[in-house]
Amino acid sequence: MSATSLLEREEIECAYCKDSKPASETTWFMAEPGEKSVRLCDFCYEEARKQLRLLRIVRNRGDYPLEAAS
Repeated sequence: MSATSLLEREEIECAYCKDSKPASETTWFMAEPGEKSVRLCDFCYEEARKQLRLLRIVRNRGDYPLEAAS
């Protein structure tokens, strides 16, 4: 039995939406160096990445974030 097959069956709870997902569908996420890293599902990870990128742009440039209609 390979380690990959064991990992795929393991259910992990997303730290944000609290849904249980297979470990292969989750990613470790650390917003800032030194912060506690958490496990996020793929959807929440992408959303957190977008928000973090927006915050870094605001912090670096001093601009105000604009929300676009989706």
